[in-house]
Parts: sequence; structure tokens; C-alpha cells
Amino acid sequence: MFIDHFGEFTAQRQGLLAPENLIWLFVATVGLKALHEVGHGVVCRAFGGGVHKIGIMFLIFMPLPYVDASSSWSFTSKWRRVAVAFAGMMVELAIAVGALWLWANTGDAATKTLAYNVVVVASVGTLLFNMNPLLKFDGYYILCDWLAVPNLQQRAQSQLIHIGERYVFGVKSSETKAAGFGEATFLATYGIAAFCYRIFLMASIALLVSEQYF
Repeated sequence: MFIDHFGEFTAQRQGLLAPENLIWLFVATVGLKALHEVGHGVVCRAFGGGVHKIGIMFLIFMPLPYVDASSSWSFTSKWRRVAVAFAGMMVELAIAVGALWLWANTGDAATKTLAYNVVVVASVGTLLFNMNPLLKFDGYYILCDWLAVPNLQQRAQSQLIHIGERYVFGVKSSETKAAGFGEATFLATYGIAAFCYRIFLMASIALLVSEQYF
């Protein structure tokens, strides 16, 4: 289905940030994030956790719903904690599949536009941001839990600072906090990869905006 409409789908990308499409993009983002957070909360409650707080947070001036499912951190089963963290992304990807089918089969212009924005936000946003462990979102916490390495990002940054101090500036008193060579290598690799990925995202967003507005 998607392959048959691939050309049309990619062509519609040109109008993604057009002024007339921004309201559709906003509606799709807020609605999807609300369902994403509901997914966290439902799975957390299903495993016996509590959801004591829901509300609205502002991320880059955009109001987005949130659910406090932090009680899942007390689950003794690592896989239940991972399931709670993964639930929101699964909700978004399932919605993306349904929206893609609707986009390919509807003839109504407004429905087609909304469905397209839902597909983009739910699939691309989930894969590039939420699921990616190089950013501090759901994928990052899943990786930390799976590897049993808390505060991975901070530890990776500390390891890179140690490498810079010890081998670039010659500060012999600088000591690594890693348990061994293997962990030190992993932390340094993660820190470099996370930094490069942020630069890649910033450059990609800048190119996309310049393509649309300049």
C-alpha cells in the first residue's frame, strides 16, 4: 500500500512546514502525545503501579500532555519497567499504521492532510526522538534499565571530560569513574555518538526549515 503511494507521500513533505499546515501539525502532535502518555499510564496501572499526576508541560512553547508513571521505577521486574517505557511508542506506531491506511484510501482533503501529519509525527518523531537511546527520552531510559547503567548520559560526559583532561591537557590527577577498560570504552563511544547525533538533528532541522522558508 505505502509503496504504491510513495511518490505522493514524499511529494507532500514539501508542504509540511507551510503556514497553512502548521495548525494540522500542532493538532497531530498534541493529540498523539496525549495518547502516548495514556499508553504509559495504562500499562503502568495494569502492572499495579500508580498514576498520581497528569497535566500539561511546555516544550519549546508547545503545550504537551504528560502522565507521571514514575511509580513503575519501583517494579521489581525489569521487563515490566521496560514495557511501561515502551508503551507510548507502541501506541504512536499503531496509530501511524492506521493513519497511513486512512491517508492512502480517503478522498477528503482535510482528512488526508490530518492523516499525513499524524503519520509523520508518530513514525518519524518516534524513531528519531523517542525510541533513539542517544537522546534522553523513552529509548534512553529503556537502554539504561536494560544495561543496568543508571545516569548513562552523565557518566558518558564525565568519561569524555576525563579523556580530554588526561590525554589532551595532560592533567595526570584526572581519574576515570569507569569500572574497567570495557566500560570506559562504552561510555566514551556512547558520549561521542550522542553528541554527533544531536549535531545531525540540529543540521537536519535547520536544512528542513531553510528549505521551507528560505
